[in-house]
Amino acid sequence: MRHRMSKRDVRALRERAVPKAVLHGREDIIVRPRAARAMARLLGAELHMLDANHMSVVEASEQVNALLLRHLRRSQKAWAGRQSRWRAVWSSAWWGGGERAGVPA
Repeated sequence: MRHRMSKRDVRALRERAVPKAVLHGREDIIVRPRAARAMARLLGAELHMLDANHMSVVEASEQVNALLLRHLRRSQKAWAGRQSRWRAVWSSAWWGGGERAGVPA
């Protein structure tokens, strides 16, 4: 089985103005670490090589959780300025006042 991303998917992710991270097992023999390095480079993402094999989520769960939490916090900070604007637009659209918020109902 192969897991591949289309060029369109890679381009869409790369162009998103959000923090990106690739987490990968350093000892993975199924998906080689060089593939993770290439993906991180293509996406403009941080690369985190974990002390694990292919099942890094299980084998290095504490490390994965810490990195994901850090990444989510950084992502939240990156979007903090936009958050209140989008919250107002979406909550207004959700509760039926979309046209008043400039969003078609």
